[in-house]
Amino acid sequence: MKKTAPKPGWLDHLVAWVNALPIPLWLFYLLVIVILGLLNNMLHWHTGSRPIGHFEFEASTDGVWPVFFVGYLVMLVNNGKTALAQYRPLIPDAESSYAKWEQEFTVISRGTGWIVFFFALAIGILAWSEAFPDANSWSILGVLAGL
Repeated sequence: MKKTAPKPGWLDHLVAWVNALPIPLWLFYLLVIVILGLLNNMLHWHTGSRPIGHFEFEASTDGVWPVFFVGYLVMLVNNGKTALAQYRPLIPDAESSYAKWEQEFTVISRGTGWIVFFFALAIGILAWSEAFPDANSWSILGVLAGL
């Protein structure tokens, strides 16, 4: 029975999209960190946990975490492709097996991508609940009800 290659998941599409951006990766990551930090501070202002216009350092730098993991994933995929290309001459029967190796080293299956996403989401919710101990201020329904 021949094993079929996993179909690219949303993480693979994200990596391809980031790599295709017309700006340097560092600039993209910096912009996302600033935007996430601003949104996080705005949420603090909206819930009343911080005075409007007060920028909290921790709230401003929380955006580093998702950007770090996306950047790390992009780096792993890009370096995996580069390393595999460097070792291509050493792969026996490289012409027929190279595509399979590249697929295994650089594609994250849909199922694995969703497992990682929901695990990270659970950790984020737990961290969020520590930042906003009042259930009405951190729950999605509480935030939406205040809009």
